[in-house]
Amino acid sequence: MPSKYIVRDFSENSYYHIYNTSFSSNSLFIDDKDYNFFKVYLFIYTRPLAEVLATHPDIPSRLHSKNLSKDIELLGYSLMPNHFHLLLKQISPIGVSKLMKQMANAYTLYFNQKHHKSGPLFASRFKAVKIPPDLKLLTALIKFLHTEPTNHTSFNDYLGQQTDLPCSKAEKDKILSQFSTLTKFNDYHRNIIDAMRTAEKIQPFMIEISRSHP
Repeated sequence: MPSKYIVRDFSENSYYHIYNTSFSSNSLFIDDKDYNFFKVYLFIYTRPLAEVLATHPDIPSRLHSKNLSKDIELLGYSLMPNHFHLLLKQISPIGVSKLMKQMANAYTLYFNQKHHKSGPLFASRFKAVKIPPDLKLLTALIKFLHTEPTNHTSFNDYLGQQTDLPCSKAEKDKILSQFSTLTKFNDYHRNIIDAMRTAEKIQPFMIEISRSHP
């Protein structure tokens, strides 16, 4: 029986928690260049094309048509050595599936060539769970992504710092509108008691992560 997290039909204007892990618990990211490559391609695919070309004027013209900024919005991310999480808003019916196919193809080709490997890089097709359009729930999921033990998250972007992978400003502003200051947003991440409440709230949307982590 297929996993309930192998979503086939994605809805327009809907939110999804996306997750995938490496094949056989191998490393998905070995060094900073690997993380940076993954983030650069997320940038190329999800940011407005004019912004992409201003930041990366030398990208091949074949990538221009792969830009999905009208189909998908990135709310948050967390990249770990052998897995990643993305929080996405799909605008068009093809957004999530097309983004994940493009990311998997581009990153697998890069990784195998760089590290002299062959074969599949990811354990399986990406997993996804639909998130209700509840602002507090989305904020709790953003908090989860930001409290993963990694430096490669969208946390600094939410704090207003310049990063190499900014999230959707419109969606980010919705999250931040619940906090009077960025300090309050930061405190929300550090509150241990609130963290326990957050964990309970987001549990139905966590894609059986405890079974997937090594």
